[in-house]
Amino acid sequence: MDFEFTLSEMLEMENMFKDLEEGPLAPQFCEKLASSFSLAPSRAGKQAITPRQVKSWFQDRLKKSQPRVASSNMALKLFADLSDASASFGATESSQKLKGSAFNSHWWNYN
Repeated sequence: MDFEFTLSEMLEMENMFKDLEEGPLAPQFCEKLASSFSLAPSRAGKQAITPRQVKSWFQDRLKKSQPRVASSNMALKLFADLSDASASFGATESSQKLKGSAFNSHWWNYN
């Protein structure tokens, strides 16, 4: 049987994750949280939680959040590159907008 955290445990760890700084988790943190979860009434009759399971959850969560940061940085670079390019071609872009608006006004006249 696979181990699973309860929804309330995952929500609590998610809130803690937002406040944690990057770096290794202190063993005392994992031990205290595992003990707290294991003794909670909602865990009665379920498998106790080990500090290793807590640590693994946080490590997995960190891995899931890292690609977003990388893609956010890439998106920011792309946006900056496109902003530079549009500044260089501002005259061409504005003339295309004028042609588009002229087309739209003619379309209305024919209908």
